[in-house]
Amino acid sequence: MPANRTNRSLTRRGRLDEREDTMTDTISQTEQTRTVVAGLYAAGSAGDVEGLLASLAEDVVVHEPAYLPWGGTYTGHEQFLGLFGTLVQKIDLTKIVIEGMVAEGEKCFVTFHAPEVASGQDVYIAEQSTVRDGKVVELTIFYGEQTFTSAQDS
Repeated sequence: MPANRTNRSLTRRGRLDEREDTMTDTISQTEQTRTVVAGLYAAGSAGDVEGLLASLAEDVVVHEPAYLPWGGTYTGHEQFLGLFGTLVQKIDLTKIVIEGMVAEGEKCFVTFHAPEVASGQDVYIAEQSTVRDGKVVELTIFYGEQTFTSAQDS
């Protein structure tokens, strides 16, 4: 019953109803964003390429830092797969440890670490994802200050 009273009270204030709907939409988008991004990491750490691609829009855009030999912008599934092939040679993605995940609306920011293949030392990474229509449409990747020991080999 208290919920009904609250709804009636809010109905009398039409403006609040609008804000409540917007807030509900944002919460729904936030939940969807968190679910999609969590699925992306689960697929990536399992080496599930089909699962990865299912989480990504066909025209996904991925930004890697320009200072890395493989740095640049990658667009679409084909270029993403090329990048993923490079990354699995550099970072042991099966050993990802997610430190934090914050989602708000269509944006999600994840911090994690995983060992570099060449040295075994942890590489610290943060990624910002944008999710629309249940798919990641953009990923921007940030690396910690450490240098990949294998970066010169690329």
